Order: sequence, then structure tokens, then C-alpha cells
Amino acid sequence: MPFTANARATGIGSLPHHDPAEAVDAVFRDCPHLPYWPQLPGASRAEGMNEQALVGLPGLRREGKRLRLVQDDAFFEGVDRLLAAFDAGDDAVAALPPDAARAFEPFLDEVRRRGCPEAKGQVAGPVTVGMAVIGDDGNPILYNDVLRDGDREIGGHIT
Repeated sequence: MPFTANARATGIGSLPHHDPAEAVDAVFRDCPHLPYWPQLPGASRAEGMNEQALVGLPGLRREGKRLRLVQDDAFFEGVDRLLAAFDAGDDAVAALPPDAARAFEPFLDEVRRRGCPEAKGQVAGPVTVGMAVIGDDGNPILYNDVLRDGDREIGGHIT
């Protein structure tokens, strides 16, 4: 069945709410025809779009307003374990933990309860993440061939 927007309003995801139930209510009140998954980055840094896209990535550290990828031995060992899990078909290692998406399950419950034929979700893509996260050299990881490829590989397994 092809998707047609038919000029329906939806949202970008990030909302200023701190309470997941209030956020879900606001989404369905304001965008009932194409509801979107509300994310609450003001309530928790774990709900930031880049943090969500990199759940489970070893070596990720917050330094002030920036995310840094620390590339030490533990980082490379952790990446090897992560990629081995992906190769074995275990995408659960990249699943969003509840504290990184507090409105996700309530949103899905409401979508099911209302029988919505369509709903919108969003995650940060590899270019956004690649420019937002800096490597050990202080540059965005998008400019590091090894880290850029890892960003793409891991991003393809977010569940």
C-alpha cells in the first residue's frame, strides 16, 4: 500500500515535555492523523537523538555539550563484540533501553489502541551522528574513515 501524506500534519519528534504520558497526549491531540513518536531530550540526555542512535556503542562519552568517541583498547574490544553479535543476528544489543525512549512504549500502545494505520518514528542518521560526535583527534567522526564506516554499520542495527 503506497503512502500518501495528503497534507497531514506530523512532528519532528523532540518535545519539551518531561512526562511521557503528557507528551503522548500532546502528539495525539495535535497530530491525530499522523502521530509521531515523542522524544524527551529535556527530561534525559539519554533521549537525545545522537545518544539514541548510538545506544550500546563502546567508548561514547559526553563532554559538556559534545559527544566524544574514546578510541582505546576497551573501545576496539567492545566494537568487536558488538559486530560479532550483529553477525550472529543479535540486533538486541542495539535495542533502545527504556530510559533512552521513555515515551516509545506508551506511544506504541496508543497507536495500537486507536488502530492508527500509520505513525511516524525517527532516528538520527549517519551524517547527523557523524558530525555530532568527535573522535580522539577532535574532529567529527564523519571525517575518520574507520569510524565513519563503523557509524554506518552500527546505525543499521538500531532496533
